[in-house]
Amino acid sequence: MGREKKHGKNSKKGKNKGHDDNGNRMRVILDKGHFIEGELITGRVELEVQTPVMAHELMIKFQGYEKAAWEEEVTHTEDDRTWSEWEEHEGDKDFFKEKVTLFQCAGQGFAPGTWIYPFQLTLPMGLPGSFYQKGGENSASVKDLKGKVRYKIKAKLSGYKDMQAKTEVMVFERVDHAVTPEAKMKEGQVCCLCCIPRGKVTLTARFDKNAYIAGETAQILVDCRNESGVNIDDTVCKLMCTITLEDEHGYGSYHDVSTICESKFPGCESGKTFENLYCPLPIPMGIQPSSEAKYVECKYHIDIEAQVPWAPDIEIHLPITLYAPLAGYDVPSFAAAPPPQMLHQPTTPVDMYAAAPPSQQEMVSQPAGYPQYPGGGHV
Repeated sequence: MGREKKHGKNSKKGKNKGHDDNGNRMRVILDKGHFIEGELITGRVELEVQTPVMAHELMIKFQGYEKAAWEEEVTHTEDDRTWSEWEEHEGDKDFFKEKVTLFQCAGQGFAPGTWIYPFQLTLPMGLPGSFYQKGGENSASVKDLKGKVRYKIKAKLSGYKDMQAKTEVMVFERVDHAVTPEAKMKEGQVCCLCCIPRGKVTLTARFDKNAYIAGETAQILVDCRNESGVNIDDTVCKLMCTITLEDEHGYGSYHDVSTICESKFPGCESGKTFENLYCPLPIPMGIQPSSEAKYVECKYHIDIEAQVPWAPDIEIHLPITLYAPLAGYDVPSFAAAPPPQMLHQPTTPVDMYAAAPPSQQEMVSQPAGYPQYPGGGHV
């Protein structure tokens, strides 16, 4: 299901700024910063009224969607004439879109005071992780690159268009496999200049786990048996990211593989062997989390490379799941000001979905010792 198209410029003047010109302010606050599919979200809408607001009702809209878009330069040749043009690509889809009324004013509006309205909702199952990228094209023939998977909660006063508030909901993909240690082995022939055989190299890597949180350090042990006639210059660990955007009409795709970070360690001389070489790989903050939607995909893997001069490297490739908080998901805050004295708080929250949060049995059972992760799993 595609998303509703919005034509023309989307003017945000007087909207989504969380306050109006009369000193009234509104914000949406979540009880924590990130969630996984199927988890119960709890939060509240706070409305600080300095001057009466004549609105009919307070509503919230909960939305999840993905969008991919880019332009690609295409060259055409006809007879003796050659020309280029920019071809647009896009793909978008709504995961869900729900509205609910938190409070009806019965024609009285909101009097001065602080009004607090709790809510709760359950995220649907099968959701991809949050993702956002704008720019960063890997070619001069590509421009206006955008890829995003986003979840938003917006509060709106019906009949009063001068003030809205929204917040992003950070969603992580559920780990669909056990988070366990991994071991991989690669045996390769060293061929100098791609054609001269020089012998065999056997590379083994042991990883402490196959899913990480940004800021952690991947703990890796490497064994190498160099039976070739050439030295291995370095042993290199790399965190690699693959981003793929798809056109919804099947007219093309954008594909980019980049190195996020790397660590370099000693190599192995010809005829030598080493075991249990400790190769830690710190995973930086501020990177995108793993996400696998229909038109937007962000995947990670760790490469272990035995770098051989004048020959293709011997590589081990381990796919991983990465959880990484994005910038811009902070809880909003108001400037310091004396709050109104009156406080209204409904006793029961509004539930947008009837579905219950996932049971403990639905969560992935993980080895002891890993830090707790939202929903009962470990990473």
